[in-house]
Amino acid sequence: AGLRATDPRPRGLGEVAAFLVWGPLMVGGGYFVITGRLSANAFLASIPYGLGVMSILTGKHIDQAEFDRAHGHRTLPVILGDRTARKVNMAIVAGMYVITAALIALGRLTPFAAVGALALPQAVRALSVMNRPRPDTPPRGYVGWPLWYHRVCLVHNRQFGWLYVAGLALGALVT
Repeated sequence: AGLRATDPRPRGLGEVAAFLVWGPLMVGGGYFVITGRLSANAFLASIPYGLGVMSILTGKHIDQAEFDRAHGHRTLPVILGDRTARKVNMAIVAGMYVITAALIALGRLTPFAAVGALALPQAVRALSVMNRPRPDTPPRGYVGWPLWYHRVCLVHNRQFGWLYVAGLALGALVT
């Protein structure tokens, strides 16, 4: 029988929920609570940050897909499979920069938001790691095993997130 609405099994929406909560709901909703006004720019500015959080969770779920599969957890990487999930996560990371650039070009963000591009070397590293299957054993001295994709996404997003928020804050102060 097919899945029913009462089926308690997850449906691979955790990664999307992380994006929505840490992006539009937290940033756009926070703006609304503070100002009493909805702002399309606040919601749009939240997208790159929300994607960063989504990439961390996607990386974690790729790392633990074997466990999740064995326990009937249907995370996005379990549904998509390892290779496709890694490609989707690479698109998510690249999307953070593409969307930031597009929002600047459209005048929705100040050029100061481009300071997030200083994290591009970490993004390239994350993309490089996600482009390859996880090693069977951790490299010598590696901290955090068995998390592999999660860690590289976390390190990237920590840098991107701080830089992006600093750029947004600087843009708000200067304009």
